[in-house]
Amino acid sequence: MFTKFLDTSRIEVWKRLVEFKDVGILAGGTALSMQINHRISYDFDVFTDKPIDDRFLLKLKKIFWEYEVEPMVDTGDELTVMLSGNVKLSFVYFPFVKLEKAVETDSLDLFSINDLLANKAYALGRRKTWRDYVDIYWALKNNLIDLKKLITITEQKFDGVFSAKLFLEQLVYFSDVAEIEVDWTGEKVENEDIKKYLFDEVTNYLK
Repeated sequence: MFTKFLDTSRIEVWKRLVEFKDVGILAGGTALSMQINHRISYDFDVFTDKPIDDRFLLKLKKIFWEYEVEPMVDTGDELTVMLSGNVKLSFVYFPFVKLEKAVETDSLDLFSINDLLANKAYALGRRKTWRDYVDIYWALKNNLIDLKKLITITEQKFDGVFSAKLFLEQLVYFSDVAEIEVDWTGEKVENEDIKKYLFDEVTNYLK
């Protein structure tokens, strides 16, 4: 598991998150980066299989007692806080079954690579972010998965609420997504190269 991309403050938060091991599983770009070490990720997204309890914020403040805990979102579906104005931490209700066994760590368990990629494919039809394109690009480019399998496992995981047609359309439509600079751990990849690669992948898939 890769954690060197985490700075000192995030390493400390990561260690403290062991207190929530029975609450949820680490998802998002940070969980993926910990497994494939492709880019620096700054936030912690924890997916839970139960709605967020009204008392959860109090529990969070007790565990991070020496931090300034600033709530940003506080609903039954999501609790997002900023810790001392530096580290964003989210707990998100996610009622979908895992495809594979979670990856065990000394802190929170991680969603598997396939689970994380399926989550990102599903998200493209909802709250798309440039980082999701980046992560899917990297996985395809480095043969962690192919487009056919990605669609298959996403359909399996999100049965009835995932549209392969919409996903393929979104994968090559970039006008409504804000491109950001990616902090790569290795050689930099230009955004235009990512777009071209994804366009070619979808074109070849549809042949």
